[in-house]
Amino acid sequence: MPVATDYIDPFGTYYPTQLGAWKDTGRRLALGLPLVPSGGNFAAVVSGTYDSAWKGVAAKLVANGLADTVVRVGYEGNNCGIGPWQACDDPAGYAAAFRHVVDVMRTVPGQHFTFDFDSATGFPTGRKLTGYADYYPGDAWVDVIGQNFYDVWWGHQTATPQDRWSNLVNQPGGLAAHKAFAAAHGKPVAFDEWGLYAHNGDSYAGGGDNPYFIDQAAIWFNASGPLFQSYFDQDWGGATLDAFPNGKAEYRVTFGSL
Repeated sequence: MPVATDYIDPFGTYYPTQLGAWKDTGRRLALGLPLVPSGGNFAAVVSGTYDSAWKGVAAKLVANGLADTVVRVGYEGNNCGIGPWQACDDPAGYAAAFRHVVDVMRTVPGQHFTFDFDSATGFPTGRKLTGYADYYPGDAWVDVIGQNFYDVWWGHQTATPQDRWSNLVNQPGGLAAHKAFAAAHGKPVAFDEWGLYAHNGDSYAGGGDNPYFIDQAAIWFNASGPLFQSYFDQDWGGATLDAFPNGKAEYRVTFGSL
């Protein structure tokens, strides 16, 4: 079944309509949920302060025929700039909060959600978080282990496509480490977000219109057997697939129509 990736703020007021838009689309939803609201903290999550938000999202998913949603609780917790749920400074707190949210959402009748422990590529230096194990909630609360990756190598503007891909695979917290960690826990993998990124000449160092990246991603997916993979075709600073004609053509050859 095709998968659609979306995000909502469970602490906001607009999510019922947004979730209803996915009803009867023939797509399984992969839904990103912030783990902590603005101004909140992990302790408040664990104490039950926000339980009504989690139950509300879960009930609305079930009511809209989306009981099989892949729920990305606290996505990219290893991204220190992701928001108040970043795990870089308190990985144990993140894990405890993740467990609590899963426990709460599982109480909603009719649900059969798949809970996704989703990370960005790489780990920070000089922070408490040093690897997957530091903030992993535990096998009983995780159904699939996800990873997000983009064709970038911070600070390496002149890297070749081959070198950039090698770094994505082999760095701490890269694709190889992700695959090994999932295998050690007997969990399937997912690639919740992936994509090309513009070559803007800045320190983010995207690869631009790079069909090599598309090919290598396809090879990696074929070897990994993911639950799903989702090209992130939104301009979050790196441009949509339409901005990369060579990459888009290769995507269509490799993966079919968008």
